[in-house]
Amino acid sequence: MNRFRAAAIHLLLSLILLSVAFLVMRLYLYPSFYFSANSGWGILVVVAGVDLIVGPFLTGVVYAPGKKSLKFDLTIIMLLQLVAFGYGAIAIYKERPMYAVFYIDAFEIVTAYELFQSNPDMTEFPDVSGTGVWPQVVYAAYPERGEPRRKYTREIKDGAPRIPQRFTSYRAIGEDNLPLIIQRGMSAESLLEAYDVPLASLEKENIMPERYHEVAFYPVYGKNINLVIALNRSTGGILSEVDKQ
Repeated sequence: MNRFRAAAIHLLLSLILLSVAFLVMRLYLYPSFYFSANSGWGILVVVAGVDLIVGPFLTGVVYAPGKKSLKFDLTIIMLLQLVAFGYGAIAIYKERPMYAVFYIDAFEIVTAYELFQSNPDMTEFPDVSGTGVWPQVVYAAYPERGEPRRKYTREIKDGAPRIPQRFTSYRAIGEDNLPLIIQRGMSAESLLEAYDVPLASLEKENIMPERYHEVAFYPVYGKNINLVIALNRSTGGILSEVDKQ
């Protein structure tokens, strides 16, 4: 076996490992619009780049048939690759989105790392929606006026976490808060005008003019990318992500 074939075999094995990581990430840790909003591709590309450089590239460099230290060299490369992959996997897991929090008139995505940083005493993530599955879409209760509002403003000035990062403010979306959420959503007409969204983007999601009255639209503020999602006005269920391009 020559070095090119050895590197190709190592590359194939690495791609299989990265494919499994992608599936886990896309289906479980960063599902639906969370993948786009929290730049899932960007994170994965960095992990893949480091992993492929450390693994197959170095194998191609050191591989030589009959080399006395070949087993030792390949073992070190494998360990370095596993360490690099493990470091990337931990970073992906720590930064996984846990909640899409409705706050005032938009959704903010809050990650596991943010919650632990903002709530040092937190030991587990509350199952607000009662599904036992994360990420969850929740409503954040917040003071709108009076002394509670002034107190919150003072706390923010003193360095306290904002409402979206306070898990104690989370509420399940239901009949108590859904009317307010729907009231603060954008109509299709407002979306097309304010965000300059192409009409084709709505048609792509099967949101035709005759269905505009059924849907409300909201900005989503992610870690790296902001986007727009559509909610069913009757149920509050997320229908789709709307492409702003």
